Amino acid sequence: MNVKGYLLSVTALIILSEISRMLLPKGKTRRVVEVAYSLVVIITLISPVIKLGELYVGGGDAPAFQADENYFYYADSIYAGTMEKQVKKFLDEKGFPYSSVKVDCERFSIKKLTIYCDEKVIKENFSHIDSSEVTIELSSLLNIDAEAVRIVEAKTD
Repeated sequence: MNVKGYLLSVTALIILSEISRMLLPKGKTRRVVEVAYSLVVIITLISPVIKLGELYVGGGDAPAFQADENYFYYADSIYAGTMEKQVKKFLDEKGFPYSSVKVDCERFSIKKLTIYCDEKVIKENFSHIDSSEVTIELSSLLNIDAEAVRIVEAKTD
C-alpha cells in the first residue's frame, strides 16, 4: 500500500468512527463501539510498522525496504565518536597516557579499538602502567573481545 492510500484509509476510518460515535446513544453500547473503533484505528496506524518488522523476521525473499548505506555510515561515525569520548574519559581517569583513540565500528558494533600512545612518554613516565590490564578493563566496559583492543606505541624521533 502506498502512503496516499494509507493516509486515506486512516482518515476514512477516523471519520467513520466519529460519525458512528455521534449517532449512538450514550451508554455501554457507545463505549464498546468507541473501544472497538479505537483498537481498529490503532491497528491500522501500526500496521506499516508490523509489515516492516516482518521483512526482517523473514517475511519474503527480498525485502521491500532497503536501508540507505549512507545512513548506517553516518550513524556509525556518530557512534564511533561517542565511544571514542567514553574511552578517552576512561583513560584519563586511569591516568593512561595516549595521543589519540580510534574506534572502528559497523552497524553499532565495535570491531576494533586502537589506542595510540607516545612510546617516549610511556617509557620515561608511565612504565608502571600495565597495558594488558587497561585492555581487559576496556573490553569489559565496551562489551567487546579483548583481541579487538589494540594499544599501539607510536615511535617518535
